[in-house]
Amino acid sequence: MRKIQTLVLGIALGLPLLAGCYLINPRKNDTPINVPTTSDKQPTTASLVNYLNLNAKQIQSVRANLEVDAKQGIQPISISGGLAARRPRELRMRGNVVGTPVVDVGSNDKQFWYWIGKTKEDYYYSCSYQDLAKGNVQVPFPVEADMVMAALNMAEYDVNGKYDLKKVKEGWELIQDTTSAAGQPVKRVTVFRGTRANPGEPQVLEHSMRDAKNNLVCRATVQRVQVIGGAVVPTKVAIEWPAQKVKMTLMLSSLEVNKITDAEAARVFSLEGVGKEVFDLARGRVVTPSSQNRAETRSRR
Repeated sequence: MRKIQTLVLGIALGLPLLAGCYLINPRKNDTPINVPTTSDKQPTTASLVNYLNLNAKQIQSVRANLEVDAKQGIQPISISGGLAARRPRELRMRGNVVGTPVVDVGSNDKQFWYWIGKTKEDYYYSCSYQDLAKGNVQVPFPVEADMVMAALNMAEYDVNGKYDLKKVKEGWELIQDTTSAAGQPVKRVTVFRGTRANPGEPQVLEHSMRDAKNNLVCRATVQRVQVIGGAVVPTKVAIEWPAQKVKMTLMLSSLEVNKITDAEAARVFSLEGVGKEVFDLARGRVVTPSSQNRAETRSRR
């Protein structure tokens, strides 16, 4: 069961790399515009960043059913569940194995959390982004809700950020030097197709994250996208973590764009009502919300 738990955590790890940008044109019914890559002309980093930002402004929220076929080593596993995300940093993903809940990962603008079924403590583990950024909180997977937003075409890139451009076989790599949520230097690489994509094909082929030594942490390769109301979102993505020897294919269906209301968001992107104790990773103790919505704490038993 431990291998299954580790693999389920891998899904949370992989969500930040669900990717597949395909620029949309709100004026021409799902027709992409201003594709900044061609076979005979080098784009500028500014044009690629603008391309991503124009796309992000079209998508405020995404909701979908999620099916996962995964393998860690030689052990296969199938997970079904749902995904919801809303700008700027709200996320919720739940998954089941044969009808039994096994994972719940979430984030809002202040904190992230995760629950993995079949553990001894049966806690929801949580940490504020403020505490995580200090760099002294240990978590079992990289927490990158901002990457989730980028992967779902919902994040705006810093127009004043530091970027490099590299020609590769597929087209162009946009390389960003940035800092992870845990305060560590990382490189985020976005691979653009060198020519205009055909309908159903992703314009951005791959997202990856590399550490300070340029070692690959994880990579997502987009295989299929779907246009919904002018927005193009991924429907099939292959993800791998070389160090963990984990590979999986994620398939999204019943996609809904810009349908999450404020009332629904208040319920979905919150730890309220989870019905279990919450363990604060930064403080090393259980935090139990009271009925007055205040926090009462006690030392971990």
